[in-house]
Amino acid sequence: MRRALRHALLTLLVAGASAGAQERAVPVRVVEIAGANLYVNVGAAAGLSAGDTLAVRRAAAAAPVGALVVVAVSAERSVLTFAGRPFPVTRGDELLLSTNGAAPVAAVSPARGSESRRPGAASRAPVQVRGSATLEVFGSTTTTLGPGADPARLSSSFAIPSARLQTSAWNLPGGGRLGLNVRVSQQSGPATLFDRKQVVRVYDAHYDQPVSVFRLLVGRFFSPYESFSGSWDGAMLRAGGMQGFGLGVAAGFMPSRGDETFSADVPKYAAFAGFRSRGRAVRWDTDVSAHAWRPRQGAAERTFLGWSQRLGILGVRLDHRVEVDRSDSGTWDLTRLDARVGVPLGSALEVSAGYFRDRLSWTDVPLDTLTAAFDTLISPRERFTAGAGVQVADMYLSADLTLRLSGAHISGRTYSGSLRLPEVAGTAVGGVVSYWTGETGGTGLLAMPSLDVRLGGVRGRLGYEYFQFSLNGVASVTHGVDLNVTLPWARRLESVFGVNLRYGQNLRSESGYSSLRLVF
Repeated sequence: MRRALRHALLTLLVAGASAGAQERAVPVRVVEIAGANLYVNVGAAAGLSAGDTLAVRRAAAAAPVGALVVVAVSAERSVLTFAGRPFPVTRGDELLLSTNGAAPVAAVSPARGSESRRPGAASRAPVQVRGSATLEVFGSTTTTLGPGADPARLSSSFAIPSARLQTSAWNLPGGGRLGLNVRVSQQSGPATLFDRKQVVRVYDAHYDQPVSVFRLLVGRFFSPYESFSGSWDGAMLRAGGMQGFGLGVAAGFMPSRGDETFSADVPKYAAFAGFRSRGRAVRWDTDVSAHAWRPRQGAAERTFLGWSQRLGILGVRLDHRVEVDRSDSGTWDLTRLDARVGVPLGSALEVSAGYFRDRLSWTDVPLDTLTAAFDTLISPRERFTAGAGVQVADMYLSADLTLRLSGAHISGRTYSGSLRLPEVAGTAVGGVVSYWTGETGGTGLLAMPSLDVRLGGVRGRLGYEYFQFSLNGVASVTHGVDLNVTLPWARRLESVFGVNLRYGQNLRSESGYSSLRLVF
């Protein structure tokens, strides 16, 4: 139910595009969700750049479930927002982001090796500006039918034309860098559907200035140096380079989690330290931080500590995130634990396992004035995952099992598998299937075969979705079709067109998307 509610809320908030072919899969984990923004645990070091549009898959062989746009990036972390039709996602989910072969737009980030330059050296080079400008339109018509012999019919339609600008400027005086990512939209629909017709979302607007051994970030930015504080309206000061040891402090406000507007409702402060090392056999990135959030609108204060670590040794991956919160009684309680391991067995097989546990709080919901009393109604989430993937040449096969836990009791299971066949004559076939069952969540089946076609610079994807869900003896079936086409008009100019159809016993939905994107 919570997943469906989040899906419905996000559908009203965001829109965008999908992208395709010549893909390079980047595995990410969703570490935070704030309004329409997803925070993931990889960044510029993995090749992501602000302005990139990325296809999203649950598994390598699966059909894309949607698309995300990178709105802010640092060395090891990124902020993304939905492009086109939103899809269900929750904190802790593992996704694969697929980028195309085009050169990405350069991003403003302290991660591009600028610490190796002497302070002020970049000011002798000419100022450089890069970015992208996008015009896009998303529209949808939905009809739902109520239960009974004479069901009530409810229909709604809306359209959201918007313009997005992402730009980065560097080699500014003193070696400074400037980043901006903003989206302006005009929402058209029923009076009760949108609180505001005109919406300006500022995802990133910051200035990054080196000062001797320090770096100063001011404005709106996503924390590039630690894993827990998320997005800021404020300032951050750090000493140290991107390699080796560094420490710093930050102070400011939490942006409104529903619409990214400025809000002074939640002042917050942080102190952090970290270490990063990159070698051929060993890669290690760890950070520890202390945080204080002091809301002014009646919500509970939050004081917590965080420790994140990402370790790779000869192909073996060990990752974890730990949060402990200070309770009202003064004790420290474990509120989040996320641990994962991946082990290669030979050149083709990899096995993985993970454990995830957390408890939602008022800060996880995009309502800044939510009271602490609501937190007592949300039970902890706990799950264990295990899986294996085999890749032989260009063929990929995977199988996964997720157990939803309630203490020592298993409350639900999810079985999933995926297959992707090698591309032949510019055509690739793949698919994913998932079945889940639970004591209170009913049972469900999702099957999504897909066909990807590449003809010169034109890329297309056709997907079918079969969704069956049963709860308390009542079953519903939905069929869906997705079609997306990307057309390059010039080297730096392309369009994306998409159509999404959903038909079921109580639902009928048609939506469309189109965009024109210029890279400069």
